[in-house]
Amino acid sequence: FFYCLLLISVFFLSSSFLVSKAMDEIEYPIARSGHNMIYNPINGEIVLFGGMKDNYNVDGSYLNDTWVYDYSANKWTELLTSSHPSNRCSPGMVYDPTKERVLLFGGINHNEFFNDTWELDLDTYEWNKIETEISPPILADARMVFDELNQEIILFGGHVPYGYFDETWIFNIIEDSWTKLNLSIHPSSRYGHSMVYSYSKEAVVLFGGHAFNTSDTVNNDMWIYNCSIRQWVETTIDSPPPIRYWHDMVYDEFNEKIVLFGGRIYWYTMDCREDTWEFVEETNQWVEIETEQSPEARMYFSMVYNKEDRTIILFGGNQDPNTLIFGDIWEYNCEKSQWTQIDISETAANFSVIGVFTILLLLSITSTNKRKTKPS
Repeated sequence: FFYCLLLISVFFLSSSFLVSKAMDEIEYPIARSGHNMIYNPINGEIVLFGGMKDNYNVDGSYLNDTWVYDYSANKWTELLTSSHPSNRCSPGMVYDPTKERVLLFGGINHNEFFNDTWELDLDTYEWNKIETEISPPILADARMVFDELNQEIILFGGHVPYGYFDETWIFNIIEDSWTKLNLSIHPSSRYGHSMVYSYSKEAVVLFGGHAFNTSDTVNNDMWIYNCSIRQWVETTIDSPPPIRYWHDMVYDEFNEKIVLFGGRIYWYTMDCREDTWEFVEETNQWVEIETEQSPEARMYFSMVYNKEDRTIILFGGNQDPNTLIFGDIWEYNCEKSQWTQIDISETAANFSVIGVFTILLLLSITSTNKRKTKPS
């Protein structure tokens, strides 16, 4: 009886101490917006870079840290690399499966636009700057997609210092070189749009974005970049999602559908959306999804598709640019079309409680064995 009381006392005291200690030691990215993420299918990890930790638009507002999120273990790890891109938000980022690397282009900080190209080797986890003879101009908020058909990267749109961008560029992953496509038909100049690669269509799908004019025009148009002929064409869809920019989209390869969430409505109102839409390619229709819970209304966040588990992971973003910045993680189940928030503290807490149980069990067994072997 004495041993039972002792073990129970030790359990509650130790578990409380270890759980609080473990939670204090949890590492995770600080809340941010304007960052970018990619999914690494080789080891099932998500790579995050940069962003803004506040909206003061000063030197200290912009980040250059690199993080890896292990979905199966629910654990963040910061990568301390010998070199890396400078502090910035709104870089273009894409996964290159041929060389198993992350490619990053451009971005912006408090006083500078960039047009540098970087690669993150996913074997060594080291950043390396790629020197190119020509490149797109200094540019933020460009969207980059890997063209599986042609094994090249497509870049479109973005924000330049005195306007918006309407050019299409190709990055040759073999030669590490940029080439501009001179296309007569293409989406209008814009930023804050989103693009995904459709495996079934062998095409890049673009939706929405903020147009460059004096009337604060925000789009809800949809364009298709046909990879086989390298041409853009606008597509007319009945009842598309309402206008928005700084939203995000992900392509669900297994179910052949596009999932869209959130975004900002207008620049002058600062209102954000919290709706979820799915574009089903078989029916060629957008459908708004009613979910039991969802991330709060937000913009300037990032989402990736987890191929192994057929889920979408969302991190961060902000609401009113002058107030709330998020550091939460959400998971969208593509089969059930439902959002669930991920609690990063659960891993440490569960690990600590399991550890305490193990220790107490060993103590109990040792005590029992001692009583059994005690001479009479």
